[in-house]
Amino acid sequence: MASDLQVRGVELRSLTEVIDTTTPGGRLIFHVFGAVAEVERAIADERTAAGIAAARAARPAPPEPRSPAHSAYPDLAVPSHDVGVSRLIGGWPPSAL
Repeated sequence: MASDLQVRGVELRSLTEVIDTTTPGGRLIFHVFGAVAEVERAIADERTAAGIAAARAARPAPPEPRSPAHSAYPDLAVPSHDVGVSRLIGGWPPSAL
């Protein structure tokens, strides 16, 4: 990017920082800042990828789906056509009030 700007004749003179791309020292500082930014970006990408991989490795395996036959209420899980409603709801309404 910096060389592309230089070919076009664009120069940078910062009023608050010591960056002046019209001088060799200013170009050096500009390139050093660019290189540091590029390294920081690469390190952030690596850390992000490592964090995602660690999170995936630490994630517990999903539980196996249970079949309806292993339910705590097998009559409710897979009602057959011969199961009466009163048996499914436990004899409701109660006969002795």
